[in-house]
Amino acid sequence: MTGGKSMVAYWRIRLKNQDGDFTGAAWERSEIGIWYGAWSAEDFRNTNDQHRSNQQIADILNELPAQQTLVTSGAWDSAIPSSYISTARRFFDKISDGDWAVIYLGTNQTVALAQMDDAVCSESGHPLNTNAGEIFKYRKIRDKKTFALAQLPDAYRLVPTQGRGNVHEFSRMYEHVKLLAEHATADEIVGVLGKMPFDQQLDLMGASAWESFCVSWLIMEQSFIPTGLSTGRALKAFDIVGRNRLSGKRIVAQCKKDPHPVSIEEDFVRSLAPDDEGYYFAYGGCTEGPSGPEHPCPSSQRRRSRRCRRQCQCATCA
Repeated sequence: MTGGKSMVAYWRIRLKNQDGDFTGAAWERSEIGIWYGAWSAEDFRNTNDQHRSNQQIADILNELPAQQTLVTSGAWDSAIPSSYISTARRFFDKISDGDWAVIYLGTNQTVALAQMDDAVCSESGHPLNTNAGEIFKYRKIRDKKTFALAQLPDAYRLVPTQGRGNVHEFSRMYEHVKLLAEHATADEIVGVLGKMPFDQQLDLMGASAWESFCVSWLIMEQSFIPTGLSTGRALKAFDIVGRNRLSGKRIVAQCKKDPHPVSIEEDFVRSLAPDDEGYYFAYGGCTEGPSGPEHPCPSSQRRRSRRCRRQCQCATCA
């Protein structure tokens, strides 16, 4: 591997441009790649100096005749932005031989994985070059495998939405996609997860799954009913908002999936009304309560099902 990287990385890669989605076509050709202009892989290697900024590289590529034709022909309405170079650098520089590409084949709702070769190539007559003249820069892929989403545990439905960019390295769902790479079938993955201790299954959860888990706990244990606000996205101070169906009191909660202890945010405390039932689901535990005193218990003594309801609920304090 290059760059001194020791761990295999997993990359969510999207193959879309202004002409449509070419994920399936690239998969059939055993290729994975990007566009971002009429420059070739060789053009990029010639300009991709570590001492140059993204904007400096963009300025050089914008001077290429083929790139200027994209703009003068009306296919592009502007020059190459520096953000395109940032993505291209990830694709060229950060990915190593043997890293896994993770794609989503939407026509049959399938997550697909394959290992990527080291070399980045391009060809003037490649069938995935765009009609306007953008050149497809690609890596060959091998050891391809597919998994139907319907056969995988529910958490895997988050895989297609991971990352905002077209070249995104997995972090939060690293262990999930690692299992896909290590096993051949969905049944094997279900079996592995089913044998895991409960604590280890919790460790595998990403932030969204942790929020759903906390909502389930509130429904089962605190008579919680949602009131229509989306979990994790509705309000700045709260991830969960609803009511206690028995008392009618408002229930609000914040969820933190950090593996280490965190402080309860002051914004959460300030936003609590006097009659609210407030919960702070800190997976790694709480270092401080709302009033700010030092937490009296070492993190090693805190239980796995951590929750703070206006005050610390660790194993020692509960």
